[in-house]
Amino acid sequence: MNTLRNELRQQWHGEVVGVTGSFGVANAAAGELSEAVIARADEAMYSAKQQGRNDIRLAEWRRSPAG
Repeated sequence: MNTLRNELRQQWHGEVVGVTGSFGVANAAAGELSEAVIARADEAMYSAKQQGRNDIRLAEWRRSPAG
């Protein structure tokens, strides 16, 4: 992810130089629904954007009610 962020930062798009990227990453627990994993990754991405962009955030681990 850091490599991708660094590559984006060096790109030119017309007059725009230095594109930034914010990423959220989540680990899936055994049996966890994909929708739940994606939702946690999405929350982490928005957290990265709120912290000033161009960052990578790992989603918080959430235990199921059973475990």
